[in-house]
Parts: sequence; structure tokens; C-alpha cells
Amino acid sequence: MLYGILTSVAVLSIATAAAAQTCGQIHRIEAGETLGQIAQERLGSRSAYRAIYDLNRDLIGPNPNLIEIGMALSLPCGAAETAPASSAGATDWEVLVSPASLAKRQENQPAQIVDLRSAKNAAAGVIPGALSVPYSRWRGTKDNPGRPPTDAELSTLIGEIGLRLDQPIVLIHTKADPFDMGRAAYVYWLLKSVGASRIAILEGGHAAWTKAERPVADTPATPEPYEITLTMTDQWYASLGEVEDIGAGHTRGHLLDGRPSGMFSRRNDQGQSVPSTLPGAASMPAPGFYRLMGAEMPELEMLTTLKAQSVSWEAQPVVTFCNTGELGALTWFYASELTGIENVKLYPESTKGWLAAGLDLVVPVIQ
Repeated sequence: MLYGILTSVAVLSIATAAAAQTCGQIHRIEAGETLGQIAQERLGSRSAYRAIYDLNRDLIGPNPNLIEIGMALSLPCGAAETAPASSAGATDWEVLVSPASLAKRQENQPAQIVDLRSAKNAAAGVIPGALSVPYSRWRGTKDNPGRPPTDAELSTLIGEIGLRLDQPIVLIHTKADPFDMGRAAYVYWLLKSVGASRIAILEGGHAAWTKAERPVADTPATPEPYEITLTMTDQWYASLGEVEDIGAGHTRGHLLDGRPSGMFSRRNDQGQSVPSTLPGAASMPAPGFYRLMGAEMPELEMLTTLKAQSVSWEAQPVVTFCNTGELGALTWFYASELTGIENVKLYPESTKGWLAAGLDLVVPVIQ
């Protein structure tokens, strides 16, 4: 059984001074390190991992996640200016923004703000310029709420609200709560999957914005509809068939259940274990996870590796899920967008979709 190991790192922007200081230096890899960690510690931002990889591609090989202890990596000169846009965005873009950072950005280079709260909550006040697009509009049917909208449904929705995917987007959830932030992570995953390149989530949600005494508008912005045709990529989407094959051992991979331990491993009134998760799934315990979801979060705990064995991320993809998709999406967001692991997928339908397909849950194997 695999267990997640959590590491604390600060989310910072790349500092030019840091890049200049480390220009041309060598970093020798130690046990447990990833390129993302090295980029954070030596260059000031995890998003610079791609610049390190590009410089050392011949040494590392085709997979940036397969680095070996003792490798001597050359650190790039001027990485702050030259690091290309990655899944986490350009070097001046953070995927998790504070109220202060968002307020500053809106003064200079305004982003599109999408308020995912209910229409009732949005009617009581929104961040100035925000579009009100309740989370329910991004979801599937009641029996399978995690099912992604079809290409046609997403095209209609995004066109109706006038959301331009080639421009920055900031998602607003309600408050500092893992399930609530997971809703924003789910919409983030959807938007990335249809081509949006600069997406962010407001740290602590609308509650953090008001707590910081930032201005609030009485009404949401008026949409400017347009027509668009979108196709959702499966690069970060694990289908039911893929999950079945991993669970049955037909293909290599790992299934991570992002729910709290009490939901992952359930018992009946007699204390007996009952079927509660997918075949072959491992728990992704996060003891500090809920505590760190506060609005004034000085640092984040991120999924950086899997404990108990080395994982070849390309050969053994990691698929996250939960009950209806939110916590699975949040685990995906931490691993893919904040940590920089490239081969993490979400099975958004999760256990609800599994049951809707007529498949059975299993009693988890705890080791």
C-alpha cells in the first residue's frame, strides 16, 4: 500500500537576484529531492523546474521526474527571465493567489474573475468585476455529479459567460475549506483541459477577500457572450476504463483516494469494514491538510512523492479521485499545478460514477 508523503514549501515568485546568485552553479541531487523542490530552493519558484530540466535533459533523459541521487545538475542563468510557461503558468503567474496579490494584479493587468458561489451568495456582493457562474453549472447529474460536461456543454457555458480562455482567469470559492477549495480545483481542471493557460484560485476564497477588507461590488459583472467550440483533452482525465485496468492490475499505475481516512475506510455499526473505495486504491492521508486550508496560510503542504516505492510517473500514472470529484481535484491540483508532476490524472466521476456504472466498491487493504 502506498501512502502520500507531505512536504511544506512556500509559494513564491521567482526572484531575479536568486537566479543571478545561482547562475552557473551545480546542484548534486540528494535522496527525496524533485526538480520542483530544487527549483524552489535554488531559484525561488517551482515553476522554474522546466528550465533546470531543459538544461540537463541529456543527463536526466526523457522523463523529468526520473532523477537519480548523485546527479550533478547545472543550474540555469537568468532562469527568472527565460523559464517558459508551464502548467503552472508563466513566471509572473501564480496558480494560488492571496487577496493582496489579486488586488494588486487587478490594478495593473486585470484578470477575469469567476465567482463559483451560489447565485444567492453572489447577489449579496462579489469581488468587483466578477462573473457569477455557480459551481452547479459545471457539474454532472445527481447520480454522477463528477461527470465532466460534454464538449458542447462546456462550449455553450463558456461562450454564454463570455470567458476568454486566452486571458488570465481567477476562480473564487466561498471559504477556506478543503471541500470548497476542491470545487474551485475541479473547475480549474476543466478550464485547463479546454485550453486555458493562466488560471488561479483565490487563497481562502471570498471570505478571505472580505476579511482583508477588500472592496465588494453590489452586483456581478454582465457577461459578454460569444461563440466558441471547445474540445476537452484527456491529458489530465482518467477514464473509467483506465481506472478499471489499473485497479485490476492490467496496467501499471496508482489510484489515490483523496478523502479523509474515515471516508476511505468505513465501518458499519458492528465495527465491520464495509466496501468504500475503488479496487487497488491507496489512501492519501493529509494530517495537516485541513489545518492548512485557512485564509492566512503561510505555506502549503504539497504532494511531492509517493512513499514506499519509487514511482515512474510516465510508466505508472497516478490517478486521483474521491467521492464526487472535489477532493480528488484538489489532490490533482496540489500534485500537478503546485508540485509540477506532469503525469497526474483525475478520475472526476470518482466512487459515485463507479457505482453509477454498475461496478462495486471494495474494502480497502490497509498495510
